[in-house]
Amino acid sequence: VQAAVLATAYHPVTHSQNLDYTSWAETSSVPEVIVAQELVAGADLLSLATQWAPLEAMRYAAESLGFHSYGQVAGQWGRRHGVRPGDVTTPQAWFAAIDEDQELASHFRAFIKGQEAYLRTHFSFSDRGLRALCGQGIDDMFAQRQANADWMARRSALLQAGQLTAAQMWQQAHAYAAMAGGSA
Repeated sequence: VQAAVLATAYHPVTHSQNLDYTSWAETSSVPEVIVAQELVAGADLLSLATQWAPLEAMRYAAESLGFHSYGQVAGQWGRRHGVRPGDVTTPQAWFAAIDEDQELASHFRAFIKGQEAYLRTHFSFSDRGLRALCGQGIDDMFAQRQANADWMARRSALLQAGQLTAAQMWQQAHAYAAMAGGSA
């Protein structure tokens, strides 16, 4: 179980999930532990290969503006504007705030620009065992990831050109996910 949970971590060097394939090297057949790790890791990031990926990217973009790695621009914005916890209570309100603040918008545009590359080339599922057993990997079974990268690239270009706002992109991501079914 620990190996499966650790497998969900993104490895920044390999650009894939953090699986331990050492037990496979000891045998010619695919060990069950490898399949278990791949299934847990794949399930963790399966939304990348579904029509929900752009909506998840938007959610993560909104959250990331509070991270240290992004300079905690959300917190700085809140302090500058006297915003208290609970003042911005919906994603729509947060994306509207992003659109109104040049610094937030700049960071948001940079994050979204990176999502297309992440979806297209900077990430790969660790699914060698599944490929060996099934003849197909996760991207073969759930082939939406490249279409999601295309969707993000088109929106990112419009966003960078000032022809699309963060709030509009949020609405479009919602509509795109809704076409797949389920509740966003």
